[in-house]
Amino acid sequence: MILGLVIAWQTVRPSESHELDWAGQGSTPFDLGFGAWWYAWVARPIFLALLLGWLWRLILISVLFRRISRLDLALVPTHPDGAGGLGFLERVPTLFSPVVFAISAVLASRFAHDVLYHGVHVKELYPQMIAALVVALILFLAPLLLWSPLLAATRRRALMEYGALVGEHGRLVRPRWIQREPIADDSLLGAQEIGPVADTVTLYETVRKMRSAPIGRSSLLMILLAAGVPMLAVLAIEIPIRQLLMKLLTTLA
Repeated sequence: MILGLVIAWQTVRPSESHELDWAGQGSTPFDLGFGAWWYAWVARPIFLALLLGWLWRLILISVLFRRISRLDLALVPTHPDGAGGLGFLERVPTLFSPVVFAISAVLASRFAHDVLYHGVHVKELYPQMIAALVVALILFLAPLLLWSPLLAATRRRALMEYGALVGEHGRLVRPRWIQREPIADDSLLGAQEIGPVADTVTLYETVRKMRSAPIGRSSLLMILLAAGVPMLAVLAIEIPIRQLLMKLLTTLA
């Protein structure tokens, strides 16, 4: 299917394009040099095939996550990873960071070409750069968003369950330690798994802070860095790289 799409794209797309103007040796498309033919019929098809192949992998992993999320999973609302035990899925975007870097490098090369040879200012490209970063985040974090319905439902259910547990525990604490009344069944107060009042409140707070998707800081940084580093080269054309780095460090500080 990918091979068919590549062939169809190469057939439908006209041979004359802006990228081939530099290699023209005559007035007709057949007067292109070897470099232009190599770019048009070897380099570009290979890049397109690899790009479609990785997008197909992204679709496959999305389908896999969708099917697994519909299973009756025994998630742990109080898991310290804040995602019911699914926190390890934050590493998935790391697998796609080289692909994001490659796509961003191709876009950055086109932006740099416009700046160097067509008089476009870098500031005019800010909206396109921001759009590229946003699209990269949405596209490559989308598989993790498929877990949101399951995690949201688990959180809602756990809030009611652990809220009832904390309430029952608190109702037993008051008569025993404030009113000094005997408790017929104090097994809940002596349960080592639950512990004192502070521990029961910590359990509820952990459930309340449960994330709606297994997306963490590392997931965002891997995609943003992979997509943003090539764009820095474009910005460095008009903005001194040292000044740019100092601005970034000042912002982060």
